[in-house]
Amino acid sequence: MIKHIIISTTTANKIRGNHGKYSAVEPISLGDGKFIIPENILSDVDLQEVTGLIPASNPRKTIEEIKGIYPDFQKDEENI
Repeated sequence: MIKHIIISTTTANKIRGNHGKYSAVEPISLGDGKFIIPENILSDVDLQEVTGLIPASNPRKTIEEIKGIYPDFQKDEENI
């Protein structure tokens, strides 16, 4: 199961957009100033320029864990 990294609005704004030749990052809002991104972006060669902006201490959670913390989060897991 893919884990997601919880990031701040500041980090989301810094990494959002197209990177490299074929990659893009579009953080998903949790509604309280926090966002999530898939953890697998850390291994994407095109995203190396932004992975250093993501603090290693940021929590990694599954979608189920995120729904438990943020009950209003209703994203369809297949679209994340």
